[in-house]
Amino acid sequence: MATKNWTLHELDAHARVWARRTCEGRSNRAMGIVPSWIETREIRLMWEEGVSLATVQAVENAIRALITRVGMRQTFSIVHIGSGWDTGRGHVRVIDYIGDTLKAGEVDEKALFRLSYHEHYRRQRQHADVYITRRALQGDPVSWGAAMFEYGCMVLALYGDRQHNPFLHRLVRHEAGHLLGLPMHCDDYRIDRFAYDAQCNMHGNVPHMRTCNKCLRFLRLWWETIG
Repeated sequence: MATKNWTLHELDAHARVWARRTCEGRSNRAMGIVPSWIETREIRLMWEEGVSLATVQAVENAIRALITRVGMRQTFSIVHIGSGWDTGRGHVRVIDYIGDTLKAGEVDEKALFRLSYHEHYRRQRQHADVYITRRALQGDPVSWGAAMFEYGCMVLALYGDRQHNPFLHRLVRHEAGHLLGLPMHCDDYRIDRFAYDAQCNMHGNVPHMRTCNKCLRFLRLWWETIG
């Protein structure tokens, strides 16, 4: 994406307009998709067998840290679902549930987003999903994760020793930014009132834990518009 040069007014207008369009199902990233999880602001963590509780807690902590840093008026709940759940007709494992999204043992994140959005569990109670898997993303062994606000879904690809890599903390905070509504990376847009920050967590290469004030402003305005 080419770098956009906006005034502060244009940044604010873009955040508000995009938030309204998204809530009307008119986002140009996912036409027709309304992110109903904003009704409850509940985020559910699910993980494959073999993912440690320390990893799960690190994921929760990173998401909470960004929510706190943004300074939202809204409150969010983060629920641990675990590696499976009972349906009343039997126990379903997370890996069984995402099985239809696997290609050669790797997770097709776009298929997982669609599956999550249309799952019948969301009709029972709206929520966002965070999947922690020990598999790679389909055809992309480099990426650690993906997330999209419109679908209310994040997937973390923690194969090999990635659970124990300190980079995980930065990566989760980055993907949490996308899950919470930031559709861009920090270097995709420049604002006259904000100096360029090469260390912002929302750069594509996730160089640091810190989220810059420009990206925080976007997220804050996004949720103020949603209400």
